[in-house]
Amino acid sequence: MLTVTSIFAGLSGVMLVNILARSEDQFARNWRFYVGVGAILFSLYWFVWIAERLTDALEQGRPGTYVDAMYRFNLAVLSAFVSVSAFISGLDSRSILDKGLPNVSFGDLAAIAILFAVFTRGPWLQDAIFLHDRRAKGINNEGQLVEIADDDQWNERIKPLLERE
Repeated sequence: MLTVTSIFAGLSGVMLVNILARSEDQFARNWRFYVGVGAILFSLYWFVWIAERLTDALEQGRPGTYVDAMYRFNLAVLSAFVSVSAFISGLDSRSILDKGLPNVSFGDLAAIAILFAVFTRGPWLQDAIFLHDRRAKGINNEGQLVEIADDDQWNERIKPLLERE
């Protein structure tokens, strides 16, 4: 997971450079630029933070730290895809619709398709939702996983981990 997070951090940095390289054309005067930069900076920060937390979790034997890092990892991946979509949307400004209809380009359609696929078919949103409340309830003060009363889904996922202890 540390390797994957590092790769995502590197990709976020490359994406940031590409967005900033376009900052002098009309893209910089557009909402897409600010969404793209904001989302990729969010992702870059969290991917670096997550890498640090993953090493802490391994060194200290605290799976709760790992669970918290995975929650943030899922949010950072979603944010990276938002940034990619904003960048792709800004690449094409020619409208595919005529006669006074809204200005929609092929870049906009591609961005919408990416976001739709990521938020409906990708695992990141569902994983983030699953981990959101469970980070506090399913981890004790020592950073160890604990069962949550009446939460069979959580308890089944951590059962093999608890048996190892």
